[in-house]
Amino acid sequence: RDPVVADELDRHARHLGQRIEQLTKTLKGSILLSETTRMRLRREFPLQAMGPQAISGYEGKLEIWMVGESK
Repeated sequence: RDPVVADELDRHARHLGQRIEQLTKTLKGSILLSETTRMRLRREFPLQAMGPQAISGYEGKLEIWMVGESK
């Protein structure tokens, strides 16, 4: 594993996580997941699809999921 590439991937993941966390204010959810994270879950959780969301600093939109039952 190339340490430079690994560092860049870690930085990208942290940045994306911060951007998704910022969506909690507008989507009114305390825990949000990207589609990639949702696919990696090892057990079932109640999830609500929030649809494609624009992420600041990223091109296009990401499918976002909220943990918890819909209200």
